[in-house]
Amino acid sequence: MGISGNLPVSNQIRAKVMSINGSYRFSTNFYVIPELSAQPTRAIKKDDLNLPVGMVLADENFNHPGPIDAILGAGICFDSVGVGLHRLPNGLTLQDSKFGWTVGGLLRDAASASFHKQSCHNATFIDDLKSSLERFWKVEELPPDVTNQKGLLDRELEEHFKTHTRIADDGRYIVRISLRGELNQLGDSIEQAQRRLLSLERKLSRHEDTYVEYRKFMREYLDLGHMAPVPAEKLHMVRYVIPHSCVIKPDSTTTTKLRVVFDASAESTSGISLNDIQAIGPVIQPDLLHIWLYFRTETVVVTEDIAKMYRQVWVAESDTWMQCILWREDASHSAKMYRLRTVTYGEASSSYLACRDVFEVGEEIRFSNPDFADAIQRSFYVDNLSLGAATSDELRVLRTGVERALMHRGMPLRKWASNVPSVIHDVPEEHLDTTVQIGDMQAIKMLGLAWNPTEDTFQLIIDNDFHLPVCSLTKRCLVQELPSSTIQLVSFSP
Repeated sequence: MGISGNLPVSNQIRAKVMSINGSYRFSTNFYVIPELSAQPTRAIKKDDLNLPVGMVLADENFNHPGPIDAILGAGICFDSVGVGLHRLPNGLTLQDSKFGWTVGGLLRDAASASFHKQSCHNATFIDDLKSSLERFWKVEELPPDVTNQKGLLDRELEEHFKTHTRIADDGRYIVRISLRGELNQLGDSIEQAQRRLLSLERKLSRHEDTYVEYRKFMREYLDLGHMAPVPAEKLHMVRYVIPHSCVIKPDSTTTTKLRVVFDASAESTSGISLNDIQAIGPVIQPDLLHIWLYFRTETVVVTEDIAKMYRQVWVAESDTWMQCILWREDASHSAKMYRLRTVTYGEASSSYLACRDVFEVGEEIRFSNPDFADAIQRSFYVDNLSLGAATSDELRVLRTGVERALMHRGMPLRKWASNVPSVIHDVPEEHLDTTVQIGDMQAIKMLGLAWNPTEDTFQLIIDNDFHLPVCSLTKRCLVQELPSSTIQLVSFSP
């Protein structure tokens, strides 16, 4: 049996394998894929095979159809092969192994000669091209109604959130990270984090300006209390060390173009990463198309972002030991261990936890201010808030109520913009969004669109791939790019 191509691997496990008689055993990693075919395709009478007497078979029921539980790699297979080999007249081959004698080959008999049916055992995965085509035909379909986002929440995760979420002294939420695995599945991760830190330092040493920004970012992280040093006597409590690097956003409208990102998908020595054991959680915010359509139907609108959204939520002390990092400002000094104390970008559970906390703000005020609660729960797309109303007075009241509710839980709003300046006349200038030159107009980037608040007009942002010469533009490139552009076009259509 062979497997090729890109397979959708849903999980990875480590299991112990043992022969039937217990004389051979080992541990190895297995990847979980959708399915494997059953073998053999039909039942075979063992008495008709004339097998040698006294042989201990690896599988006494090999002649009955049944599911394949796992496929062993070539390295393990060849390591288990013994020296004994028997070829039978009926076409079967018996191979000795550490598991016992294995039976295989093409069975030649009168019954099988009359069959012309063959089985091909493989596993395939639909490639990106077909998926992109399906997306292309579905972009004009409206997503399902999102009026009851609460009903989308997974019961276990919701119960975990309600049971363990607390309020800190500063008013912010303290959350626990929900796990779908066990912490003891994680192996050692310090050595890899050390190698990645050394590699990062070598790269940054060749770009001094970026190195300065990186140090500044990490210094701010420490000054705000978002990470804390680990004392030497508590190093034994560290469960996982996350490698980190940076991304540069040259077209960013903010003053900080550098962002440090954390790679919680880095495998430990057990082959398991932190993200492998974290629960991802459901999507609880409206679809992007709903946000766009709502924004278009309102007369007066305003947009803003939650500043440092993930880092406005504390992580329970006991869970910070699974999100540690190594860092030093000077390569001549020894690296120190730090605990990240907030929800961390790059972890599988972070998006759900941050969005669920925003949703919780709406829950807290639903009884006293249902309009504000609806605005919070239905107008956010990750950290971007898009509000609208019929008049500027109505929007000003809505904006102020939402802002106060979020600020009460330590979530300040920044990057304000509105098509009616009076709605945000009291917002400090440094908290207003900055326009950039896009095409022939000044605009701000809003959820993939370019919006000019002054003229209240939109402009598409087209990838550079569309500007390639016709001879270089492939069908695959078009199919991959058209769905995102078509979604934007739908928001402009009547």
